[in-house]
Formats: sequence, C-alpha cells, structure tokens
Amino acid sequence: MERSKTKPWRRLEMDRARAAIKRELSEISDRLRLRKHLTSKISEYERSSADNAEIYLFVYTFYALSYQTKGPLFHRDTVRKLESILLALLETQKLVPRGSALSFLYRDAYLLVSQLSWARGNLWRSLCQQQMAFQFVSLKSQENYDLQSLSSGIRAFRVAQSRLALEFFAAAETGPLNLANRFRARVQRIRLLRLANRLDEAKALIAHTREWSGLESSHLRELEWEAHLVDLRTSGDLRKIISLVRKSGSHNHPGFFLDAFLWSRAVKDRQWLGRFKTVAQLGGAIRSGKRQFRALAQLARLLKDLYDYDIPFLRRLGQVERIMTELGRFSTIERELLALACLARWLTRSRCLTYASLVLGEYEGLSLRLSQGTGNDALGIMKDLLESDWYGTRERLKFDQAA
Repeated sequence: MERSKTKPWRRLEMDRARAAIKRELSEISDRLRLRKHLTSKISEYERSSADNAEIYLFVYTFYALSYQTKGPLFHRDTVRKLESILLALLETQKLVPRGSALSFLYRDAYLLVSQLSWARGNLWRSLCQQQMAFQFVSLKSQENYDLQSLSSGIRAFRVAQSRLALEFFAAAETGPLNLANRFRARVQRIRLLRLANRLDEAKALIAHTREWSGLESSHLRELEWEAHLVDLRTSGDLRKIISLVRKSGSHNHPGFFLDAFLWSRAVKDRQWLGRFKTVAQLGGAIRSGKRQFRALAQLARLLKDLYDYDIPFLRRLGQVERIMTELGRFSTIERELLALACLARWLTRSRCLTYASLVLGEYEGLSLRLSQGTGNDALGIMKDLLESDWYGTRERLKFDQAA
C-alpha cells in the first residue's frame, strides 16, 4: 500500500472513528456477514483518497484482527496481509514511543499482532512484537510495569527461559495487580518450579497461596491440580488425577480433562490407555470451549489414533510428523512436553527406537533448559526411557533392525 501524502492523524478524529465503527460492528452478529462487511470496508478505504481514509482503514483493520483473536474469521494469508496493513499505516505516522497522544495505537497494534502470532505458534515473533509494544507503554504506573512482567514471564516460560520467567513472575506477584493477575503469576511460578523439579518450593508456594483471601473456587481447583501433579512426580500414580476429571469429579473441565488424557498416554503404565476410548469422552464441556481447546483436542485425537490398530501403521507413523511440526501451537511448554512424552512412549512401544530417541532427546533438552541443567525429566515420568539401553547409544539401531 503506497500513498503519496499522509495526513497526520488527530486524536479526536481517531476516537470518533473508533467509537462509530465499534457501534457499527456490534450490530452484526453473524460472523459470515461480519467478515464480508469488514472485507468490503477495508477494500473501500484502501482505494479511497479521502482525508480520513487512513484512519478508517486502520480502525477497520484493527477490529478485523481483533475479531480474529476470538475465533477464525479470515484465512491465515489474509490475516498476515491485514497485519502488514496495520503496521504499515502506523509507520506512516512516525509517532514517538512516548509522549504522543496516539502512542497507544502502537501499543495496541503490536500487542494484537503478538497475540495472533502466539495463537499461530510463532512464539518468537509473538515475543518480539510484545517487546515492541512495551516501547510505547509508560512505566510511570507500577501496574503497567507489573503487567509487563507477567506477560514477559509467560512468554519466557513458554520458550524455556526459566530463570528470567521466575524473576518476572515474582515481580508481578508483589505489585498492585488485581487478584486474578497476581494469582496467574503465582500459578505460573508454581508450575515452573514443579517442572524444574524444585518440588519443596512448589509445595510451599501452594500452601502459602491457599491462604490468600478472596480466592474463587476456580483458583482453589487449580491449586489442587498443581498439588496432585507435584505428588505425581514422586508417586507416578495417575489414579487421583483421573478421579478428578471424571464426570462427577471436581475437575471435569475441558482443560483438566484433556491434560489428564495426555498424562494417560505419557506414563509407562498401559492400564490408562483404555480409560479414554474416544475423544468424545474427554469432558462434556469441550464443545462449548472448542475454540480455546482446538489445538489440544486435535492433539488428543491424533494421539488416540496412534493406538488404533485398524489404521495402517505407516499412516499412524505419519501422524508423528504432524504433531512434531505443530508443537508451537500449544499455549504452554508443559503441553509441549506432554506431547513429546506421548510420542516417545508410542514410538518406543512401536519399536521405532531411532525415531523415539530423537523425540526423547527434544524432551530431555527442554527439561534441562527448564531446570537450568539440573534435571532431564521435567514431568518426572520418563526415567525408564531416559535410562534405557538404547537411548543415546548405537544399540537402538540393533533394535530398529530387529523390529
């Protein structure tokens, strides 16, 4: 998109356009109509030479991408084009990072692009766009600083930068954030300590957090889940986790249910393989939250199919590639670790030991990063494979050939 002249944007004009377009779009409930309307308006203002055309093009593009974060609305190529339009329009204004009345547009645009990149699994692009957004946020407010710490911690945790993540979470917890965000930072820190095998510290934080005033039932359920996962590190027993996600259990929620399914495929004990016979059994609420859990539910289906012996073996083996190439789509590194553990377990059972060693090596590498070199089994359930005769030696080639 090239324009010979660019009229400087004014805050009043921008506010009026945002308010008018927000009202206009709120009246369109059908997503197909919404997509057609947004596409038409963006095309119209791309061609327009009116004084306020760029402002309207920016606002329509911003709302189009905002709706995309709530569920697929446009094709991925269209989304990338819209992202380019949004950022290119900002470049024409040459706003200073702080002090301009419109600096917040940079912040909002970069955070939006960061969120979309995160959903696509482009973790580093998301992180970089997030840090660009922070250049346009005033740090005079302690709350802004703490929100940045929380957001940076989540992304650092996702790419296994555990030392930085712990520092960011600790900083966010102690600031003036609301209870929901302070709890979010605390649970992330508990989870990271658990995966780093710092179990005593994780237990202490769980006990301390239970004493916070104002916690909701959902917060207490999450703490209970973390406590049982800490115990699982030492016991290796899935029974309590499975009982929690039963239909009458306290954790019969799609997120917990799908995680329990992954654990059942990752542990050594085969008794759990028959516990979830179909993905339809993975919690009654999955349908209502299908957008949020789409990637996880898809992973569950693929992992279930690996054990479907009516499917030809080579076709099942091909599913491993599909899972491995989409690991970045999972919102947490724990789910990536679970996916790797499930695949390594199935490949070992299928006697594809060279393949298994490559997947297990990725699991071990992430574990070492999370623990800062002190442990190679983040989930605490892969010791039998990590210490097997074939892993890390030429013996696996003999097993492959024998199979």
